[in-house]
Amino acid sequence: MPTYHDRAYWENFARGAGWDADQVRLAGDVGSLAIMRGMSPDEALDVVVARVHEGRAVRIGPSMWQQLRRNQGLPALIGGVIAFLAVGIGRAGESVASTWSVMFVALITLELFFIIGGLAKRAWKLSLIGLAATAAALGVLLAPQRFT
Repeated sequence: MPTYHDRAYWENFARGAGWDADQVRLAGDVGSLAIMRGMSPDEALDVVVARVHEGRAVRIGPSMWQQLRRNQGLPALIGGVIAFLAVGIGRAGESVASTWSVMFVALITLELFFIIGGLAKRAWKLSLIGLAATAAALGVLLAPQRFT
């Protein structure tokens, strides 16, 4: 029995719906391509019906925003940016990281779990950017004060 990744699955669907031969072939191409690009089977079905049967020009595959939201490295990136913002010096000459050091250590620990989780799920690009932001935050925090 064919799965969602196979052209035959989508061609069988189109034949069952009574579409003509050209639409059957196109449904196989569009459906399998949508699955390969990361869409769920329900999303791929919507694309096949809209693009092949109704003739609308719809995107095959998720949008950039959907790809970013689905990326497992996004929490690591957000955590790295928050860590970097936390080491900024405020008006009193103190940073959030030095004032609330226990909370900053908890943030860095959580950030490491996010980075490891992102790398384990092959979302290495955003995870490495988050790691770089975290390393930069620690570098700024632990660097000797040269401007005094």
